[in-house]
Amino acid sequence: MKNNQQGFTLIELMVVIGILGILAALGITTFNFYKRAAAYNVAEQTISFARRSIEAALTKDPDNPPAAVPTTVQTAPGPIQSAAASEFLPSFQLPRNIRFQVEYTPACTSSACTTEVVEVRHCLGTEYVRWVRYGDGVDVLQEHLEGYGCNP
Repeated sequence: MKNNQQGFTLIELMVVIGILGILAALGITTFNFYKRAAAYNVAEQTISFARRSIEAALTKDPDNPPAAVPTTVQTAPGPIQSAAASEFLPSFQLPRNIRFQVEYTPACTSSACTTEVVEVRHCLGTEYVRWVRYGDGVDVLQEHLEGYGCNP
C-alpha cells in the first residue's frame, strides 16, 4: 500500500511562522521610526509657518509693533484662540496633534532677554523644536530637543 499524503509538516509551518514573526517585528519597529520622524517634520513645518507669520506681523507696521503676548499654550487645531497671540500670528492655523507655545515681549531690547519664543511639539513625537529671538535681534532655532509628546 502506498501512502501518498500531501501537505506541510509541523516543522515547515513553524519555520514560516517564525519568519513572519521576525518580519512583523522589523516592520513595526520601522513604522514607529517613520511615525516619529513624520511627527517631527510636522513640528518643523509648523514652526516655519509661525516664524513667517510673526515676521509678517512685525513688518506690517514697524512703528507700531503688536501688543505683548504672555506665554500662550494651545493644543486645539485651527486658528489661534488667544486675542493677543492671534494679532501676533495673523492668519496662522495649527494642525492637529500639536502643542504650540508662543511668547512675545516687544519691550526687550538687549541680549539679556527674549522678544519672541515659539515652541512646537507634536503629540506623537519624541523631539520638539524651539525658536528664540533675543532683544538684540539674534535668533536661535533649537532643533531635535528631547521631550515626549504634548507634555511640557
